[in-house]
Amino acid sequence: MLTFYFKGAEGTMKVPQVLTSGMVGKKLLLEFSPEWAGLVKTVVFSNGTVTRDVVFSGNPVTIPAEVLEEPLKTLEVGVYGLGSGGEPVIPTVRAQGPVIHPGVKPSGDPSTDPTLPVWGQILAQLGVEVASQGEVGVHV
Repeated sequence: MLTFYFKGAEGTMKVPQVLTSGMVGKKLLLEFSPEWAGLVKTVVFSNGTVTRDVVFSGNPVTIPAEVLEEPLKTLEVGVYGLGSGGEPVIPTVRAQGPVIHPGVKPSGDPSTDPTLPVWGQILAQLGVEVASQGEVGVHV
């Protein structure tokens, strides 16, 4: 699994993995040196254009899909730690991750769309199954 290690303000990619544009729900692991113990951590994901913050509540961490939308960008991951009073204690540099490769996209066939067209939604409500090739079947 894609893994980053943070020691003080330094961050490095420890275990690389291929990323593609269009990934949703992709997870990674974060490892921390002892000085991070007890800090409230926020992970900052960026691709150089889009940046999203995620409160760290433990591993694995889901990479925001917005950061993985655009191909040929480099994933960057940073973390900042807050002390018990909310004061910043450790902000890191952004660790360079893998380049986001172009992911394949559906062919344009509407049956591959994640949302059914209105007629398909109505048929589904009536208990009629619409197969990906446009075939219709009725469940009795």
